[in-house]
Amino acid sequence: MNSPISSSVSLRFFHPSLAAEEISRHMQLSPEFAWNAGDRRQTPKGMLLPGFRKETYWCFSEDRVGTVPEIVEGVVERLEAVAS
Repeated sequence: MNSPISSSVSLRFFHPSLAAEEISRHMQLSPEFAWNAGDRRQTPKGMLLPGFRKETYWCFSEDRVGTVPEIVEGVVERLEAVAS
């Protein structure tokens, strides 16, 4: 567990009505994927699908390299900085 690894860390929010822009502003991060409740559904390439999004979705991902404890510590530090 103390050997450096390469990994991807993701943080995801689901909410019935909060705007994705609010999450971005509070987290001070740009999401990889995001949409708001009520948005028209579409494919990743932009083709419209029937129906509308039932909830807001926001996902931030980043690649990290280090030991598992280092990676976890880095993520916690980043979240604590935002929570202050």
